[in-house]
Amino acid sequence: MEEKTRGVFHGEAYRIKLISNNQGYGPMPDPAQEIEQRLTLSSTGRVWLSGYGMNMDGTVSMLRRLQFTIDSKIASDLINQISDYFSKEHNMLFVTDVGNWELELFNQNQEKFKFWGPLVPTEETMLMEVSRQLREYVRCDLFGFDGGSLVE
Repeated sequence: MEEKTRGVFHGEAYRIKLISNNQGYGPMPDPAQEIEQRLTLSSTGRVWLSGYGMNMDGTVSMLRRLQFTIDSKIASDLINQISDYFSKEHNMLFVTDVGNWELELFNQNQEKFKFWGPLVPTEETMLMEVSRQLREYVRCDLFGFDGGSLVE
């Protein structure tokens, strides 16, 4: 699989993998507190989500692991919104002492495109909106692209 870092996405997206890590500068989190989430969403509606916490010795442990499906039309729409956004050049913020997100977008030609940014609310309203939609349709507390959580 060919891998491209940054640049712009091209092709038809069929899967995303979003790793959101909210560990920034500060005290050691409680071992039961999620500090990292890994979300994979396919255009068929398959969802894989795992959450990780940090042990007192600095190692990481899985706290939860879920596999389920959502409506494939909703999944495709979310993936298309994300791929449309990353098919254009964007100046991403560089912020220190906060968490970050890493996105892998996969197209139909088996190419993988990687993007990253800070895990904070930004002026990039599309990323905040997609984060909100991910939380709504996946029905889980997700850090997403902005570090927020599910609001009922």
